Amino acid sequence: MTNITATTEEPSNQRNSDNSQAPFSPLTLSLSLRVLRLRKIKNSLAWIIFGLFLALILAPLLWLVFNVVYNSLSDWQFSVLFTPTEGNGGGIANAIVGTVYIIIGVGILAGLVGVGTGIYLSEFAGSRFKKIVGTCADILSGVPSILFGFVGYNFLVLKLNWGFSASAAIIVLSIMVVPYIAKSTETALSKIPTSYREASGALGMNKTQTVFKVVVKPAIPMILNGLIIAIAIAIGETAPMLYTAGWLDGYPKLALTHSQLPYLTYLVWTDYNQPFKSAKILSNDAAFVILIIVGFLFVATKVIGRFAKTFS
Repeated sequence: MTNITATTEEPSNQRNSDNSQAPFSPLTLSLSLRVLRLRKIKNSLAWIIFGLFLALILAPLLWLVFNVVYNSLSDWQFSVLFTPTEGNGGGIANAIVGTVYIIIGVGILAGLVGVGTGIYLSEFAGSRFKKIVGTCADILSGVPSILFGFVGYNFLVLKLNWGFSASAAIIVLSIMVVPYIAKSTETALSKIPTSYREASGALGMNKTQTVFKVVVKPAIPMILNGLIIAIAIAIGETAPMLYTAGWLDGYPKLALTHSQLPYLTYLVWTDYNQPFKSAKILSNDAAFVILIIVGFLFVATKVIGRFAKTFS
């Protein structure tokens, strides 16, 4: 009986083995090929769509850079970098110095207020107060820049009798960019692991010591990144500067009030449509220098970002 059972089961096992090694049916193979083709088509369409989106982003940027560089280099002379503006001609040296004043002033004032606000919101503020301040910052960042200039003109220039001055311009621009700096600082601190704070507390440090000695230090590169971007936004503004800084053909003075200020965006705005060729050349040269400054700040943010990744 045992031999008969074994003989009976052997063909069954053989059939199962043959079925497992049987090739795909023509219908199954056709469906697999169809699915594979459909996946390739979807993948190609996705690449085309993403390529179009990338082109929509890069095309305006490339057009802007090409237009500025082409118009400037056609009449470029290095002497404009060392010659102050004289009426509708001369150079842009005084405007470069005034723009540097703006960079330093906004970097100090907006940096202190923005970074301090970001640290407070991230580490000390309660959730309710944090939500209120965050909403106010979002609203402030959405206000048109010309309204900042209008308010700055009425309050700082007229009511406080500061006149057109570097102080009025720096304060208005700083108010504009403080929300960006505060938000970037808060975001940078939120990326620091909680274990840093817990370890600091275990070692006996209080809240303030933990924040400034443990938490802020590794976030400095990311905080500087946000500060540089905010400065790049500030130096590209024209309307607030027209209301608060005025214009000066000569080099800027160190006086904080009642002293008008030259700056690059004024030349771009006023001289591009002048009937004088020398004025148009100044406008093109000023736009080119602004592009170089913004490009330098952009490269600085990338270097800082890489530094942050290397030493984080």
